[in-house]
Amino acid sequence: MLKMYSQRELELAIEFGKRGHSLKEFKKFINSEKEKESKPYYLFNTICNYYNVDPEAVKGRSRDKNLVYVRKIFSYFACVKYNFRQEDTAFILRKERSTVVHYRNSIIDWLDIQDKQTINDLNNLKQILDNG
Repeated sequence: MLKMYSQRELELAIEFGKRGHSLKEFKKFINSEKEKESKPYYLFNTICNYYNVDPEAVKGRSRDKNLVYVRKIFSYFACVKYNFRQEDTAFILRKERSTVVHYRNSIIDWLDIQDKQTINDLNNLKQILDNG
C-alpha cells in the first residue's frame, strides 16, 4: 500500500538522509503507530506547553534566557531521562549535537549545586510526563 507523506515529512526525510540516517530510522522516528505523536516531539511539545512558549521560538536562534532554559530542560530530559539520541534531540531543536551536550551538561551542573528552581521544574515536568 502506498502511503502519502506531507511536505514536512518529506523535508524531514531529506534531512535524515543528509545526516546519514536510514529509511528505517526515519520511519521509526516519524511513524508512531501506537501514538499520534512520536515520543521526542511529544516530550518537546509538553515542555514547551509547561513553560507557555511557542515551539517554533524555542527552535529559533533567539538567545532569550527563557527560551535557552527550555532548550536546556528539553535536552536534559531527552538525553538523560528518555535516552533519545543526541542527534535526534539536536534535529528537533535545529541545533548542533555539541550544543545539545552543552545544554544537558548545564542542567546536570545545576542539579549538582542543587539549584531549587531547576529541581522544582524537573520534578513538576516528570510528574506531568508520568501522568500524561
